[in-house]
Amino acid sequence: MLGAVLGSACRIDPIGSLDTEEHEASWNRVEPMIPWVNLASQGVVGWEAAVRNHLAVISGPQASGRRPGSDGARFVQRLAVATFEEAALTPDGVGRAWLAPVELQVATDHRVALQVDLPQDGAASSEVLLDAGIYVRRGGRTEPVDQTLELVGIPAAEHDVGPHLVLAELEVVVDESLDGLLTRADAIFRRAASADAFGCLIELPAGPLRPVLLESWLVPEVSLSDLPREHGSLAFYGFIDAAALDVLRAAQDAKRPVFTHVESDVRHIHDANVLGRIVGETDPAEVVMVLAHWDAGGFSPPLPHGGAILDNGSGLAVLFAAAEISGRWMSLGRRPRRSIVFGALTAGSLDDLGAPRVMTIPGLEPKYLTAVVNLDTLDWRGPTLRARDGDRSMLGAFAQQLDASVSVEPSTARFAHRVFLDAQVPAMTLQRLGPPNEPSMQGSLDGLARDAEFVFRLAWELADRPSTEPSAPVVEVERVR
Repeated sequence: MLGAVLGSACRIDPIGSLDTEEHEASWNRVEPMIPWVNLASQGVVGWEAAVRNHLAVISGPQASGRRPGSDGARFVQRLAVATFEEAALTPDGVGRAWLAPVELQVATDHRVALQVDLPQDGAASSEVLLDAGIYVRRGGRTEPVDQTLELVGIPAAEHDVGPHLVLAELEVVVDESLDGLLTRADAIFRRAASADAFGCLIELPAGPLRPVLLESWLVPEVSLSDLPREHGSLAFYGFIDAAALDVLRAAQDAKRPVFTHVESDVRHIHDANVLGRIVGETDPAEVVMVLAHWDAGGFSPPLPHGGAILDNGSGLAVLFAAAEISGRWMSLGRRPRRSIVFGALTAGSLDDLGAPRVMTIPGLEPKYLTAVVNLDTLDWRGPTLRARDGDRSMLGAFAQQLDASVSVEPSTARFAHRVFLDAQVPAMTLQRLGPPNEPSMQGSLDGLARDAEFVFRLAWELADRPSTEPSAPVVEVERVR
């Protein structure tokens, strides 16, 4: 199928003898091993035709918006496998298959009931049931909870409170942003978790932030089924209305326990990353990785007529084109010094949860990764290619050596590259933002074609850069602290 679509679009003609001599290169001087002029202008590669054909299929009706876990998801996974196979890449998923399964669990509609017996003046205790005004997350847990808990305040950092429910309030901060409030709340949740508490509830703040907080908090919780849970021991954590908190404070003062019941609706999504490798010639264990997430829209309904062009059909089209041309380059006898892995990742629209799964595959652990370049939202109408977090390693400077127009900028979002930075792997995301309020997608794809050629050049230059010594990292970086 892909051969018919791309055969005429990505023709490579002989360009004479290949330069096989190893040239010196450094982060401050780029001397390509091959004549990196505009290959498209020489008739070697039809970059615009390549990205246009890929983008048409990726954003077409068969992909139906590429929603995670959908029929469109399965279609685009098969498309990625076919693209990598035709490019003569080597499977690099789990067990050296094309696919690396990513099992997601989605927890929604957390139902909480707290029951306490409060003492009454001159009478027996009164049973109080609290089943409203409590808004929790489970941190990746899905099992029902039935537990009797003691009530305590915020523990000291070194104090182990054990199976208790921590109650807390946040100080009022004038003109605080939602991010600021959530950061302070997260610090309390972390302190409770470090003290091995069972749960933690913070008083829901009043004022204009309240509806915004609830809207952001009450979203489906998506997590990887088998990776460590957020906030450690906490079976639940979140916010509670002031009236309900007053009841729990009264129980705490009376040293009465609370019976806690929590249950959630859970469903599972079975998707996969698709990974293909160009095996390096002299240092095959060292890996330069190029990534783009294939999914879009999270839990939104599928798009019967297709769509999701910019986020992230554009990045995926560039990834496919770069892989396609890399395969054709190999057919001319060219092979990089170290390996290049192309990865089409799932769950980019679900907190980029496909990215951490990559580093669990044998041979793709952080110690083998010398550079990671992620592609996300490449709007060809935009004037500037941005290297997000390129200043966190030498990748940004290296990209500018290849193209002085690249702008090295801090990341404004947690793209997929950030999980690699957290693991001390040099990583960045390439992004191009288009003009605001411009809905039309019509016109030339020259910008996207240039991005595809640039990504191709960048991957091969990174893969061909000599090591200073056999055991030294290929990419010298200031390690992320």
